[in-house]
Amino acid sequence: MSAKDKAIIASSPPGAKASSAAPSITGVTPTVIAIGGTLLVTGQDFAPIPAQTFVQIDGIDVPISSINNTQISVI
Repeated sequence: MSAKDKAIIASSPPGAKASSAAPSITGVTPTVIAIGGTLLVTGQDFAPIPAQTFVQIDGIDVPISSINNTQISVI
């Protein structure tokens, strides 16, 4: 499955205001991932709290293993 074409990431930083920058994705590696593999999403303005962010691949929620303002790692 191509992670680049199928990944959905949503993020809402705490205390976000209308003028806050929306999260943006600058990269997804690897571009093809097997079940159980690790996917790294890079970008900016991600909420660094897993409960405020979700990642779906092909419509299925995937667990976040680590997150900060610029990277999300999922299993």
